[in-house]
Amino acid sequence: MFDGGRSDAIVARQAEVLGRDQWFSASFNLLVVIAAALVLHGSVADPVLFGWLGVTGAVFLARVASWALLARRRAGPRARLRVFAVGFAMAGGAWGLLPVLMIGEAGQEQFIFVGFVIAGLTAAALASLCWHLPAFFGFLAGATLPLAGACLLVGGRDFLAMGTMILLYFILLCLTGYRYAATILETLDLQSAVRDALNRLDETQAELERAKRHKWEMLAHLGHELRTPMNAVIGLSETLDLELFGPVGHPRYKEYVGDIHASGQRALGMIEEILELSVAETGRLILARTRLPLAAVIDDALTEVAGRASARGVEVDNRLPRDLSAVMGDEPRLRHVFCALLANAIRHTPAGGTVTLESEAAAEGFRAIGIVDTGRGMSEDDIALALSPFGRIENPLSHDNEGIGLGLPLAKRMTELHGGTMRVRSAMGSGTRVTLILPVAGEPPRPAGPDGGETAVGVEPVGAAIGCRQASLEPTD
Repeated sequence: MFDGGRSDAIVARQAEVLGRDQWFSASFNLLVVIAAALVLHGSVADPVLFGWLGVTGAVFLARVASWALLARRRAGPRARLRVFAVGFAMAGGAWGLLPVLMIGEAGQEQFIFVGFVIAGLTAAALASLCWHLPAFFGFLAGATLPLAGACLLVGGRDFLAMGTMILLYFILLCLTGYRYAATILETLDLQSAVRDALNRLDETQAELERAKRHKWEMLAHLGHELRTPMNAVIGLSETLDLELFGPVGHPRYKEYVGDIHASGQRALGMIEEILELSVAETGRLILARTRLPLAAVIDDALTEVAGRASARGVEVDNRLPRDLSAVMGDEPRLRHVFCALLANAIRHTPAGGTVTLESEAAAEGFRAIGIVDTGRGMSEDDIALALSPFGRIENPLSHDNEGIGLGLPLAKRMTELHGGTMRVRSAMGSGTRVTLILPVAGEPPRPAGPDGGETAVGVEPVGAAIGCRQASLEPTD
C-alpha cells in the first residue's frame, strides 16, 4: 500500500478522490480551528492561542500554495499524492502542536476538550483519507501522538490515563485504517480489472465487427463476380433453347439446354440472395420507398408460389382482409420477403397440409401479418439456426438440396430495413408461425426524392432488385 507498484489507473483514482475534497477539508479544518480558539479563549494564554492560530493559518496557506503549484505544473497523480500526504501531515501536526503549547498553561478540562476535538477530526479522516494511507497516517500521527506525549509529560493519574487511552486510540485507528484502505484498494483493483476486461471486450467486439463486415464485403464481391458469367450461361442457354440461329439437333440436347437454363436460374437466384444480404449487412443497401398497397403485394407473392404449392399438394389459405393498410417500402424486396416466407412454409408442410395468411393484433401504426403452416415445427435451437445466415435445417419431407439457408435471414433483414420486425414462433409437432410487423404508411405520404417519386435509404445501389426467383422460393431454413 505504500509502494509505487500500483497501477496508474488506481493511483489516478486515489489522487482524484483526495484532490476533489481538498478545499472542503482545508476550509472545514480552518473553521474548527477558529471555533476551538473561541472556546479556549480566556482559559489559555493569548500568546499561546494566537501563536497556534498563526501556525494553522500558515499551514493552510502553504497547502493552498502547493495546490496552485501542482495545477500550474500539471503534476501527475503520484506527485499530487505525495503533496497531499505532506499537507495532511502538516495539518495534523498543527493540531498536535496545541496541547504541547498548552503544557503549564491550561488545565485538565482544556486538555479534554482538545482531545475530543482531535478524536472527532481523526475519526472523520478515517473515512476520507484512507484512500491513501500515508495521508491518513500522517494526519493521525501528527494530531494524536503530540497530544498523548503532552498528557504523559504533565503527569498525574488522570493525565497518565488520558495519554495511555490516546495511544490505544492511535493504535486502534491505525489498524482500522489499514484494513479500510486494503478494502478500498481491493475494490479499486477489481474496478480496474473490470475496466480492462471491458476494454478488451470492446476491442474484441470491434475486431469481430470488422471481420464480419469483411466477410460480407467479400461475399458481395464474389456475388458480383459470379453474376456476370451466370447471366451469360442463362442467356446462351435461352438462345439455344429458342434455336435462334438454327435447329439444335438431337432432342436430348434440347432437354439438356433446359436443365442448364433451370440450373443457371437457380444458381443466379442464390448468388442474388448472397449479394443482397451481403450488401444489407455492410449498410450499403438502398431501398426505394414508395406507397404500396399491401394486399396487392401479397397477392403477387401468392401468385408466384401458387404453382409450387399445387405441386407439393399444399393448400394456401388467404384469410387477410382486402382493406389492408398501405405501407411505405421497396415493392420488389417486400414481395420477395413474402415469397420467401410462403415458399419456406410450403416446403416444410407435408402434402395435404395448409399454409394460412391471417391478420394479427399490432400496435398503433403497424400491421401484423401471420404466415402459419401445419408442418412439423422447429425447436428453439432450430429457430436460432434458421435465422442465422447459411443455417440449413434438414427437411424430412423432401430430399432436395435447393437453397443455401438465406431465406429467413434475408427476409428478417429486409423487414428490419423497412422499419418492421419479424417473429418466429414454433414447437416440434405443432407447425410454425412467422409474424411480419410492418409500419403502415402515414398521412400524408413521405416527400418525393430527387428523382420525383421515391425516397431512398442507404448510400450505395446494389443493382437489379430481387423478385421471386425460383431459387429464392426454396429457402432451407
